[in-house]
Amino acid sequence: MSMAKRDSDFASMHIPPPQRTAFTLVELLVVIGIIALLISILLPALSRARESANSVQCQSNLRQIGQAIVMYANDYQGTLPMGYWNGLWNPATGRDPQINPKTIYWTVWSVEIQPYMGKGSNNFTDNAATGGLTSSLRQVFLCPEAASLPTINTAGATITQYVCHPRLMPWMEGFEETPDVVNAHPTPDDQVTNRFDLPYNISHIKRSSDICLIFDAALVNGSGGWNVPSTVPVAFGLDAGRMRVSGEATTQLTDVYGFSGNAGAGGPINAGQPIDIQPADGTPYDSLANTDSDWNSGIYGNSGNLRFRHMGNTQCNALMVDGHVQAFNYNSRTKQTDLLRSNINVNP
Repeated sequence: MSMAKRDSDFASMHIPPPQRTAFTLVELLVVIGIIALLISILLPALSRARESANSVQCQSNLRQIGQAIVMYANDYQGTLPMGYWNGLWNPATGRDPQINPKTIYWTVWSVEIQPYMGKGSNNFTDNAATGGLTSSLRQVFLCPEAASLPTINTAGATITQYVCHPRLMPWMEGFEETPDVVNAHPTPDDQVTNRFDLPYNISHIKRSSDICLIFDAALVNGSGGWNVPSTVPVAFGLDAGRMRVSGEATTQLTDVYGFSGNAGAGGPINAGQPIDIQPADGTPYDSLANTDSDWNSGIYGNSGNLRFRHMGNTQCNALMVDGHVQAFNYNSRTKQTDLLRSNINVNP
């Protein structure tokens, strides 16, 4: 075949132009719909994963707090820290020393254990002077799931977002006048231990693996950030304030279920019942249970109570006396929890 003939044959061949391909409007809408569906499936899972990670970090905080509490107790013959002390009452004798050492000794449990974790001192004033307020270890006392994590601490308003058991680590300003009192004019029947409230010795606590020591706390927005109400990290509102409630059935957070006060309204209570998470009767706060509140906006709330903050406001982490951390759950439909009175009522 001649070269001219071959060129003529190629020239006579019809080669169609390249075809253009593109999404139609229907196809584009289908793709967008699929992407939106995948996002709607993935976002809750991602949110759940973030909440789970925050809960794990919170549990890690509580474990570190537990280790520091044990080190503190080892230095004080096994005695737990005080929950809150204003420095005006001598905890060793149960008597007012008639002096005002507040600027030296005013303290809370989270400040008392700080030196065992790093920089800090065991009272408000010295902790501020030594730089303990600005130490990075203060992050251990902040729950990662709490709203608007604070960055400011002051000597009188140290940020702590966990609360302690009010009988094991008591608020020693509020309860110093008479031993173990329920009413303003107590009789022997009003007292389940007939002792001043003092921190427990760890070795004295029975069922240590079942008893909660430190809890996620209900918070208020004020004093430099989201903090425990009035800077008192004590769960005095635990189980609707049954350590000091009057007229309601109570064992004063002890396991003495035969105590005469357990015959009050709504009683008797027993170890197998869920705790009451409503705010304590008679407190100057007005809000639903299981909430934080904002003093700056005039919204008051869940004073001295624990908080089911994690996993969509359904989980509360707690450090147990034996050192392990346990998650308790709240059912928003039944408004009950698997945190039982056997987990908070301790031997006197």
